[in-house]
Amino acid sequence: MFGANIIYLTNQRQEGNKYGSYYTSGSTTETNLTGVAYSNILPDYEGFKKLVGSRIDFMAVKKYELGASSSDVSQDDVNAPFTLTNINNDNGIILVEGQLKGEKNVNSFQVSHFDQSGFNIAYKYKGTAYNFEIRL
Repeated sequence: MFGANIIYLTNQRQEGNKYGSYYTSGSTTETNLTGVAYSNILPDYEGFKKLVGSRIDFMAVKKYELGASSSDVSQDDVNAPFTLTNINNDNGIILVEGQLKGEKNVNSFQVSHFDQSGFNIAYKYKGTAYNFEIRL
């Protein structure tokens, strides 16, 4: 969600089927993986500034959402305007400030990826990670 390309697996827990009875419920096989995401490739700050240029108005076309205990990423098509107000370099991490329609609780985002067609911005709120695909 934030552009990581390496996951350091810190914990792996597996639990088999448990049969229930009249007084207790059963459960199915479960595997939980816990890890820390890292990246050895950071987006180029100067390249991003050059790509964006003097534009401030963009359109978000996809929204990805991953909850803290979710097993999969949800994906939705959106059509939300994004107004860019500032770009910062925080030790190699590109942070942008702006207003994304429909996202009232946040105005600071991390750039997780960019190419010639657009860029992705991400943020975390109350344990849920969000990523938006922004088109140029």
